[in-house]
Amino acid sequence: MISSTPQETPAVEAGREIENDGLAVILFSLQGRLSRSTFWLFQFLFLAIVWAGYLVDLAIWGQAYLVSAALLLAAVWPVIATAVKRCHDRGLSGRRCLIYLIPLAGQLWWLVTVGVRAGAVSPADFWRKAWDRLGPLMALSIVYGLFASMAHQMISLAAVESMVIQTVIVGTAAIGMTMVIISGGIDLSAGSMIAFSSVVGAYALAKLGVPAFPAVCLAVMAGAFCGLCNGLIITLAGVVPFIVTLGMLLVVRGSAKGLAQSAPINIDNEWITSFVRTLAPGERWKLLPPGGWMMILLAATFWAMMRYTRLGRHTYAIGSNEQTARLCGVNLWWTKLRIYMLSGACAGLSGVMLLSRQRQGDPTGAFGYELDVIAAVVIGGGSLAGGEGSIFGSLVGALIMTVIRTGCNLRGLPPWITQVVTGAIIVIAVALDRLRHRRAT
Repeated sequence: MISSTPQETPAVEAGREIENDGLAVILFSLQGRLSRSTFWLFQFLFLAIVWAGYLVDLAIWGQAYLVSAALLLAAVWPVIATAVKRCHDRGLSGRRCLIYLIPLAGQLWWLVTVGVRAGAVSPADFWRKAWDRLGPLMALSIVYGLFASMAHQMISLAAVESMVIQTVIVGTAAIGMTMVIISGGIDLSAGSMIAFSSVVGAYALAKLGVPAFPAVCLAVMAGAFCGLCNGLIITLAGVVPFIVTLGMLLVVRGSAKGLAQSAPINIDNEWITSFVRTLAPGERWKLLPPGGWMMILLAATFWAMMRYTRLGRHTYAIGSNEQTARLCGVNLWWTKLRIYMLSGACAGLSGVMLLSRQRQGDPTGAFGYELDVIAAVVIGGGSLAGGEGSIFGSLVGALIMTVIRTGCNLRGLPPWITQVVTGAIIVIAVALDRLRHRRAT
């Protein structure tokens, strides 16, 4: 007897295996049952969204590329995800998969044409501005799409949440490091400050009996104090930041070991440990753990500060040309002092996130994190020569590093491959930055 039960497609079966994850169910069901219609639906939505952005820009600024380019990835990414999933389900080769991406080239060309005409800018200026604003985000989409096509576990909401949790520590410190690098400086003591702040917080909780919130404040203040010391030595003694922060790296690390007596300090506080803890099934409505929202709120605050306050303008001015900024009346030592102090405070908050994740203040923790933090800023568009960088670009750079690490782990690749890939991306990012500066001059 032949069963009348319809056969389910592989995509629907894969969706049923992860039916507890709402985002994955929607993605798999749409691509499994409505693959062709969904693909062209996203094409139509892309044109509608970009056209709406064009009208809004034309009415407000007269430059279509501002909003249109910002909406590009948000509209294109579902098309790429659909195309990659369709190719995987049908077992198509990489060359045949390119057929589904041909419409994207036409859409991008149409976007450039409209932006150039409405904004009265040259194509070269358009591409430069688009790359400066969307380059890191495009790189993140490409890296995520590449690993998602090889490891479909990365598509689930749980995987995205896990990657955000892994990004919180480096991303929070990268927010402060962005200001330092934009000003033309460097801070090699970030990793040591993260460890020191976590030890201070754990010591206050476990040894002194301080309540949780004051202990968190003490940890942040410890990082700010270390940053203040960096700023004072750099501005008053006139020593280059590389040497000062390199020495502070050892001083702060040794202080952390001395305070903890070279042993981790365990904590048992539910409020602090919940900062970067995976959400329970009943807490899925929060989307991200508290630490993720703290990082986003901190990034928004620093973005507004860099864009709308005198400190932000002076930071860019110092990084672009310190002598010109001085002649224009910028107080160099006071500005740099605040920059390094704010960077230390961000490292202190990152230390709180490390304390939450490890449930202990480890004086040997966060080893080498200063390199990850600097790499996140550089990958996100920051220039080591100073004068360039963005807060959200640094967060995107930190996410790129997390996506690479997660994707390699899901593929079962050894850790050394992750290090090689991350290092290669850093070198490429710096080389592209130097090439762009050479062409500009």
